Order: sequence, then structure tokens, then C-alpha cells
Amino acid sequence: MQRWAAATILVTLWPMAAAQADDAWLVLPVDLGQDDAWIEPTTRQIDDALVAESIEAWPPDRATTRFETAGSASATEVSDGEVAAWVEQSSQAIRNLAEGDYATALDQLKEAQALSRDAAEELNRQQERATRTLDTCLYMVRVLLDTGAESQAKSMVQECRRLVPRTAPTKYMHPPEVRKLLSEVDATRRSRARRIEVTSNPEGCAVRVNGVILGKTPITLRDLFPGRYRVQVECDPDRRGRVHVVDLTTSSETLSVDARFDRTVSTKPSLHLDYASTEDEERYRLGDAAAVAEVVPAETVLLVSMPTRDVMALALLQGSPLRQVGAARVPVRPEATEDRALRRALTMLQTGECADLTVEPPAPLPCRSAPARSTNGVDAPKRPYRMPPKTFKAGMALAAMGSASLLTGYILIAPRTNAANDWLATLPNASAQNRWIRTDNALLWSAGIGATFLTTAMPMILPKRSGVPWPAWLSGAIGVGAVAFSLGYGLTGEKPAVSCRGTDAISDLTAAEACVVRAERVDAAFLAGVTGAPLIAAPLTYLFRRSDKRLEPEVHVNRSLAAVSLKGRW
Repeated sequence: MQRWAAATILVTLWPMAAAQADDAWLVLPVDLGQDDAWIEPTTRQIDDALVAESIEAWPPDRATTRFETAGSASATEVSDGEVAAWVEQSSQAIRNLAEGDYATALDQLKEAQALSRDAAEELNRQQERATRTLDTCLYMVRVLLDTGAESQAKSMVQECRRLVPRTAPTKYMHPPEVRKLLSEVDATRRSRARRIEVTSNPEGCAVRVNGVILGKTPITLRDLFPGRYRVQVECDPDRRGRVHVVDLTTSSETLSVDARFDRTVSTKPSLHLDYASTEDEERYRLGDAAAVAEVVPAETVLLVSMPTRDVMALALLQGSPLRQVGAARVPVRPEATEDRALRRALTMLQTGECADLTVEPPAPLPCRSAPARSTNGVDAPKRPYRMPPKTFKAGMALAAMGSASLLTGYILIAPRTNAANDWLATLPNASAQNRWIRTDNALLWSAGIGATFLTTAMPMILPKRSGVPWPAWLSGAIGVGAVAFSLGYGLTGEKPAVSCRGTDAISDLTAAEACVVRAERVDAAFLAGVTGAPLIAAPLTYLFRRSDKRLEPEVHVNRSLAAVSLKGRW
């Protein structure tokens, strides 16, 4: 029992402690209307220094892609040449369609449709091109109808209407069966309609859906088919709005856009903040960094700026809500001392220091800041950070497998009891005894592996937030109770006089019954212990995660003991 208890504790606590690695840092450049040519070489230089300091960081391209996918993206740019080629390809497809060359026409229309999907918000900005986009899509419907693919044609009509909402096709350009199918789809739209509620700060901004202007904020966009839409809110008629992708799968979705933030954040050449003035930067950068970090997501943000050509400014943000916990100014020189100074600055930032390294000896800098505030001056809400999707999905998969395996351990109680009864009824019977031992081992292994998976999954699925929520404390209390019962119940009771798991068959009924009773007691204690381990992992996950106190767990194991310690700033 002692060996099983020790193995359970190590197997369940070690993956959890090992999984408490700090989240990857997000390096976020801040530009003040300068030439942004400095951004890419500087972020590469910082990445190299972070690697040298063994600090995990989001690669700039992945952070940019993540923000464009989960947040907003720059509007697609389409050159005049690409538009001309798109128009010509569509025109050639019409000619081939008229000649009955459906295969060639379909290939050409698919290529034209690919550009329509990727650049709808740009192609549809002009009414003439929006109509052309819809016509091109409906030409594909015609090909599918003429080749007998009616079900595909109906699906294609819905895609056409999603691609170009509330736009009529060119009159007399499509045969009656295509126009009829479009009318039928439009007629059924209300029964399947979804809506998007769009608000903005300030109000009264134009709202475009896939490039087609549909009104001004605040507005509820109704009668939309389920699917993906690219929404832009444009307060400045001379400036393209950033693209917010809305997956309309439920009956209603909401989109709230801060026009100032959309003007500030940029993903070209990579994710960064761009301010028009120093005053705007000082006022908004903390809240803007928090907004970016929530999307990516990241718990630690390293703001980077170049106040002069010779000086790099760094600010480390942590906490929930984000606040500045360290700052440094680093000299930018071509010689080798540059990286050394940068690595020194990163080390100082991690310890909460704020210093100007452009002078010797280093001079102190203003250090800590108030928590991030929203654009209207109200404190940013303390919301849990979302786990990265891949991490969360992996955690959910582990949790599902762990739950199934732990449940299997409980289910095996019945087969183990039956195997014990068969063995006791047929003494001495080595085969029945071995079957009872195998069933009991299967119970222990299944439950132990399930608890390991569940415990490992906890840091991957629990939301990140400051403090420990009360459900986690309750879970931990129940878990401690289960483990206490496990130790008390499992370590008490009489031990059999014979070896119950030896190779020799037991012939004495009293000894065999003692083995069965002991095994049932150990199994109950083991199941309680391994069930308690994931429950205890819930509050420990929150405690061990990086916080303003910089709590860090350490596991110490040797032949004589196993211990978990916690260190940090108190």
C-alpha cells in the first residue's frame, strides 16, 4: 500500500508541477508614427535574446496570425491587375459556358470564386464589383444545374448570398432556373435567419459585411444565413476598417468595435501598436496591450519601442489586469555588447527592476504602474484568460480519456468481486487466483492512469485568472478529504498471513478470504486517493500559476522522501 500511495502521489503531482510553465511572452512593438522598418529586425533581436535567456515567447508570425484569426485583420489589398484578371477570367468563363464547355468554365469560375472568397470585403466595396461577384458565383450555380448537381447548386446559392448579402444580380444575365433557385433561397432565409448586433465607440459608423455597406452603428443585421462573415466598422470614410470575422452559427452574435483601438493596432508587417502621439501612447498603451494579450492570449507582454535611434525601451507587463512590473532602456549599438545589454535588461525585468542601462552606473526608472484601464477610463474587468485553443483541446482530450479510464476502474469492481467469488469457490485453483489478481491489477492501473490524465489536464483546461475561485477551494477540500480517507482506510486493517500475489496457489480458505478482504480495502482506498488527486490539482493549478507574487513550485524527490515546495514574493 505504501508503494502504491507513493507512486500515486508522484505520478499525479509531478505532471501537474511540470505543467505549470509560464505562458509564452508576447513581444509587442509600439510605434509612434515612425518608419516601421525597425520592427522586424528588433523583434528578431529580442527573440534571440529571449532564447538565450530560456524564455519562451510567441514567434512574431504566429502571434500576428493568431490575432488576425481571433481578433481582427487588416483589410485585404487587391491590386488593379488582380481585379482585371478576375474580371477577364469571369468573362472567359461566360463565353465557355455559352459554348457548352462546362468543364473549362467551371475551372475558371472556381479560380475567380477563390479570389471572391478571400477578398470579398475589397471587391464588394463598389456596387458594380459586388454585382459582378454575385454574378460570378451564380454562373457556378448554372454550371452545377446544367450538369445535374442540384444539391450542390442549392448549397452554392446560399454561399452566393452569404458572400454578397442584399445585392441583386444583373438582370437578364442568368437563366430562369438560376433566378428561381435564388428566389427560393431568399424566401427561406427568414426561417433560417441569424443576426449580428454591431455596436461601436463612437456610434454612427458605417458597417460593411463582406464589403457591402448595410447601415450604421448601432445596428442589428438580420436575415443572414449561417456561416462566416467579414465585418468592418468604418468611422473614417477615407480609412479601411479592420476585418472582424464573425462565425454565425448560433441565432445571434454580437460585435463591439472600438474605432480608436482598431486604428491603433496593426498586423503589418507584424503585430504592433501604432500611436499618433506620445500622449496617446501614455494614455492608452496599457489598456491596448491588455486587449491584444487577451486575444493572442498571453499573460506576459513585453512592450518594445525606439524613442531614439540609439535607445530601445522595454516595459514588462504582467498580472490580471495587466500592469507594468519592470522597465529598462537599452543602448542600441552595432558592436557585440548590444545583445549583452539586452540580455541583462531581460534578467532585470524578470526580477521586477527598472533601470536605464544607457548610462553607467545604471540609473533608476519609474517602475510600477496602475492596472490597465479601458478607453473610457474604467478599470479593465478582471476576466479569466482563455487558454490557447490547441492547449485547451489537448487538455479536454486528456480529461476525457482520464475520466473514462478512472470510471473504468470503478466499473471493474464488479468483475473483480466475481473473480474473487469464483476463486474462493474453487480452492485451490491457480487459474482462478491469477484471474482475480489480473482483474485487480487492471482496476488499479486503469484508475491510476485515469487520475494521472485528469491531473495533467487541469492546468490545460482551467481558465487563467488572478486568485483561486471558491469552486477550486471546494474541490481541493473534497480531494484532501478523499486522500485522508484513502490513507486512513488503506493503512488500517489486518494484513494476510500469506503472500496474496505470489506464484503459488493458496489452498487455505481463511487465508484466501483474508486476501480478498485486504484487496477490497486497498482498492477502495486507492480509488478514493486517485479520485482526490485531480480535485486537489484544481486549487494547486491556480496557486502555482505565475502571478504578481511569482509563485513557483519545486518538486524534490530522492530515495528517502518526496516533497513539494513553493517559493515566491510574499
